Amino acid sequence: MTAQLIDKSAIQTRPYNKDDRDQVISILISGFNPVGTRLFHHIARKSSTTFSILLKSTTIAFLFNLAWVAYSNNWSSSLLGSGTPLSDWSLAHLQLLLTNPRLLQQILVQFMQPSFLILWALTSVFVAVYTLAKIFKLTMDSNMAYIRSSLQDDLADISAYYQDSSKSQFWVACLASHPQLVLGCVALDDNAAHVVQLKKKHLKEGQSEESFKMPDPEASELRRMSVHPDYRRLGIGKRMLQTLKAHAVEKGFKRVTLSTTMFQVEAIAGYKQFGFEEKQLLTMYDVFKIWVAELDLTKEAQADKK
Repeated sequence: MTAQLIDKSAIQTRPYNKDDRDQVISILISGFNPVGTRLFHHIARKSSTTFSILLKSTTIAFLFNLAWVAYSNNWSSSLLGSGTPLSDWSLAHLQLLLTNPRLLQQILVQFMQPSFLILWALTSVFVAVYTLAKIFKLTMDSNMAYIRSSLQDDLADISAYYQDSSKSQFWVACLASHPQLVLGCVALDDNAAHVVQLKKKHLKEGQSEESFKMPDPEASELRRMSVHPDYRRLGIGKRMLQTLKAHAVEKGFKRVTLSTTMFQVEAIAGYKQFGFEEKQLLTMYDVFKIWVAELDLTKEAQADKK
């Protein structure tokens, strides 16, 4: 069914059941994948990446050209003696070469030739392609590692993790006429009910047991929110947030927290519009930032009374 044929008023939410698993996992992965691509673009555009490419390419081109100029002019024999082949040069030999005024002048002349500029350009292209390919593989591998970790964590058994607790819940969005078609998903996590799992994950990440903080029983966490790419901009995300908020209020939570990468620009805009307020901006590995936000349910309740 295409998005154009969907009646927005027919969109509803219901609790997850095990028959939804394949669709839910597919939707979540479709939401994870753009993060890896955006992370790659972010790193590739950093000035430090450009500087690294230029530095590496210039150094390689310089050394190649220096070796070629030295070989073609037989400098090893004229400067160091015929008994010192080019392959046996050391840093001391190179220093002696570069401090010789006559030979240094020849080097500078050779480096002004078009051949060096061509070599530098070709080397720059090669180094740029190699560096960007390496960054792309690193970001994609990191993204896949996160997906695998998620599939082994709460997504290993969604019903057991989110529906065995009286306060947690996992919902899917669907159509009243097609309840088996999953359009999106979202979860409310009662972290206080998952202390064992959270502590195990904390220790697995290399953190000390003393640094583990017990979850706030008055706070819940929004997790695993994603909408099928073919059904976005239909108000599905807002409908799921309304369901989650109503459930959180009913269960007595005072806050709903969430965290997501700053690459999720569209999602963050939607959260802000719904009432989430930024609480913290964390920098991870000096590469990207995590947006931490909170929905104050007590403030919402006071506003409703007024």
